[in-house]
Amino acid sequence: MGCCVSNDATGGEINTKLQQEQLRDNSERKLLLLGAGASGKSTIFKNVKKTQGDPMLEPRAIQDTKRTLRENLVEFMMKLLSKSQYFYESNKEKYADCFIAENEETFSHIQMIAKQREKIIRHDEDMTDSEMAQMGKSLAYLWKLPQVKATFAKRCGQFSFPDNLEFFFDKVSDIMNTDYSLTEEDILKARVRTTGMFGIFLRGKKRKCF
Repeated sequence: MGCCVSNDATGGEINTKLQQEQLRDNSERKLLLLGAGASGKSTIFKNVKKTQGDPMLEPRAIQDTKRTLRENLVEFMMKLLSKSQYFYESNKEKYADCFIAENEETFSHIQMIAKQREKIIRHDEDMTDSEMAQMGKSLAYLWKLPQVKATFAKRCGQFSFPDNLEFFFDKVSDIMNTDYSLTEEDILKARVRTTGMFGIFLRGKKRKCF
């Protein structure tokens, strides 16, 4: 008595939906980026978003990047100091340029970093603005030491060091400032480990790419 939808009507709806999905699929192009860690996949995504006029990172990701960046600066400065001593002790003549004479000023900066290191790693919110500023001052002082630069220059084949971290060491006093905002260049050059699969939609004039 007309209470049921006919098979023809149901079949027509299904066909219409299938056609719509087919049209959508035909208008999309999918690209899967695969690569080893630190091969630049996330950097490509950031650059693509930038060309589309979209934010390269969400606000939360920006804060996570800033925290990770500060942690890396502290950790790898400690590594440079350790390697300076290791190189010198392994061959005092060959690595004489790596020897750091612990005068009072140098020792105070090393002590400052060692003391506040755990707070940075824990992302301690109780760390004061003055403590952060002092941390930046100490990192900047040690980074400028010729012995630290000599150790850094010998890193290839000796120890791992994140790409572009020297760029951030050159501006470490600013980065450790609690009010510092990451620039576009900072975001592009920052190396933060990402896991899992991420997708973005890009809309062109004629077709949409995924």
